[in-house]
Amino acid sequence: MDEERRTLTWLASRLGVNKSVLHGWLQGVEPRCLGSLIKLSGEMGVSLDELVFDKPFSPKPSQKLLEFEDLKFEVSIKRIKT
Repeated sequence: MDEERRTLTWLASRLGVNKSVLHGWLQGVEPRCLGSLIKLSGEMGVSLDELVFDKPFSPKPSQKLLEFEDLKFEVSIKRIKT
């Protein structure tokens, strides 16, 4: 987040949730809405993996991250039944 002071009220407004929801999260209540977590990760400037699992995304062995200019792509290889 920016260096200026942010409050729970401000963040709740940005996420579209009640301030009591954020307070519950801080007290250990598990979030019920994935959309709110996605918005929160964006506001915090971290990936959803970092927010939820406290570690950066690490692809599975069958996945590869490709970077091209400013774009990132995730490529997965999965065996399909024919």
